[in-house]
Formats: sequence, structure tokens, C-alpha cells
Amino acid sequence: MFFESQETPYDLRWQMLGTHVRVSPWFWLATVLLGWPTTYMGFQYLLVWVVCWFVSILVHEFGHVLMGRVFGSQGHILLYSLGGLAIGSSNLSKHWQRIAVSLAGPGAGFVLGGLIFVIYLAASAEPDGFREEPTFVLITLKLLLWINIGWGLVNLLPVYPLDGGQVSRDGFDWMMPGGQGQRVAFGVSIAVAAIVVVVAMLYQQMFIALMFGILAFYSFQLLQQTRARPSSYSDDRAPWERDPDAWKQGGRKW
Repeated sequence: MFFESQETPYDLRWQMLGTHVRVSPWFWLATVLLGWPTTYMGFQYLLVWVVCWFVSILVHEFGHVLMGRVFGSQGHILLYSLGGLAIGSSNLSKHWQRIAVSLAGPGAGFVLGGLIFVIYLAASAEPDGFREEPTFVLITLKLLLWINIGWGLVNLLPVYPLDGGQVSRDGFDWMMPGGQGQRVAFGVSIAVAAIVVVVAMLYQQMFIALMFGILAFYSFQLLQQTRARPSSYSDDRAPWERDPDAWKQGGRKW
């Protein structure tokens, strides 16, 4: 579920900044479900949420892609049910390069969030400012801030395969090669994800609890794999992690 999803006749495809982009129909469904609470203000705000989420995830993934391109790794973007993937961008031999690519996604979101915050402050400083009741512009700015800053910080948690988990895995593997670092990283991922699950349940945030519960289980599976085959774990990665041109196989067309 964390790897590249199969293509469908309903995928959207285009090329942007020299990068192929594909959007699965499952992305739209998951985005609507995630943003459904906004409908209490009116269904027009659900549309606002979808646009904000789409733009923010796309900016995030372009952060990965452009940083990977700096190091000579070409990638393409897939938006799917769990968010987005910058496929092939981290297909690099050096740990520090992969860490830089992982951090570039949240970094791009923080830059966008910073620009939105400046706009928010500038609008608030106007004589009329924002009215006390929620306005269309105010809610849009708050959604963009929450997605790019709030989710950006969550994404930096050392929980695999979030970007923070990718950094943790590369960092520990860099310091402790031979499989030991990966086992430590997956152990940390399980522990942090479990803590988030408990906190989320205490605050009745069932979606977050479910998501991090799945991530904890996924990290547990990977930990078992590293224990069973510590020297060949990298060969168990998805095809696009081993070959950034794997998407070209099978007659796929952009």
C-alpha cells in the first residue's frame, strides 16, 4: 500500500517542470474523505480543501524531485490514496544525498507555508482586516497553513515511510551499517508510531490513530524482514526504488 499503485483509465497525467505527474482517482476519494469535516461550514469548503491539499502535496513532491535532480536522479510524481510519491528521486548511492531529498519535500511545504503566513499577516494588518466571522479567504489561508506547516511537522516524525522515517533509516544505516542501523530505525519507528496512536486515541482522533497504527505494523513487518535477511533487505524494495525507470515498463504511456 506504500508503493506505486496500478494505473487506471481514470488517471490524470501531465508533464510539469520536466517531470511526469500521475494522479490516481483514489487520491481524490481519500482527499474528500479526509476533508469531509469541513462540510459543516458548507460543501464549498470541501472543494477548497481538495484544492489546498492537491496543491500542497504537489509542491511537497516537487521538493523531492527537484532536490533529486540536483544530484542527478530523475524522478516522477504519483499522487495516490496515501498522499504522494516522488518515485526515483532518492535512487542515490550516498546517505546524505537521500537525506537531503527526504528533507526537501517538507522544506518545500514550509516555504509555501511561510509565504502563506506572510500573506495572512499582511491581510490582517489592513484597516478592515479579517471580519470576526470566518471568511472564504481566511479559511483557505488557514487550511494551507495547517497542511504545509502542521502536516509537514508530522511528516518529519521518525516513522517509516514518512520523510522523517526515511531520514531516520538513512541516518542510522549511515552510522551503523550492515543492517543494524535499519533495525534501530524501524524500532524507533514502531515506538514513535505507538506513542502517536495512544495520544491520538486520548484526543479521539481516530483517523490519525488508525494511520499511525498501520505505519507501526508496516515498520514491524520491515523489522522482521531485516532480522531474517539483513544483508539483502535493499533487494526487497519496490521496483521503482531499485530502478527509477520501472514505470516505463509494461507499455505505460504518459
